[in-house]
Amino acid sequence: MTHQSSPKARGESEMNNSRLLVAAIGAALLLSGCDDTTVDGPLEGVEVSGSASSETPLGNDSKTAPNTAPSYIQASSEGPAKNVIVPAMPQDAQEFSEKGASSFVEYYFELLNYTIESNDAERIKDLSFKECSLCNRSIIDEAQEAQKSGEWQVGGKHHPTILDSYISGKKIAIVTVDYTADPAKIYSSPGTVHEELKKIESNRLAFDLEYDKGWRVYKIIGAN
Repeated sequence: MTHQSSPKARGESEMNNSRLLVAAIGAALLLSGCDDTTVDGPLEGVEVSGSASSETPLGNDSKTAPNTAPSYIQASSEGPAKNVIVPAMPQDAQEFSEKGASSFVEYYFELLNYTIESNDAERIKDLSFKECSLCNRSIIDEAQEAQKSGEWQVGGKHHPTILDSYISGKKIAIVTVDYTADPAKIYSSPGTVHEELKKIESNRLAFDLEYDKGWRVYKIIGAN
């Protein structure tokens, strides 16, 4: 996708708390982590693909047999999560409005948690500009590297609270978020902890968004 109108450069914070995430305030912090879906189960309000039933002929009769999606398995010290449920984008997150921009950022955090738990970065990549170095370097690249190395994360769910959202220009919005993240552990093999991540206390970020048939993240910066 092409970038049409770019917000002014604000200078991006480094992040250092997890394998994956965004600029934080003060000392550079990474938004870390896997989420409580690894502990509490699947996110609410998400869609599961492949749940349609199919008809299986038995002899001369056709009987309906369920064709259910594989069961979700949460991450643990023994192995990574499997069949992680993909969060569905809310309808209002696709609207060009201040409310739509807020809803989109909330969804982006859900997708971030999904990315960290599954190491599948394709969906969040589609919603991030190449110009967003933190999106690419700290989220997408790290997820792809974790997938190659076989590492996985347990814990570390991110909890965003939208503080402000406004349309700052033609097809441009800025959304300010306060977030926290739970502590987490990264495993390199069953029972082997590669890294422990501390809880992230309240931190503030600004998301620069651009709209072209939908929102995408152009930049994430510290918002102290």
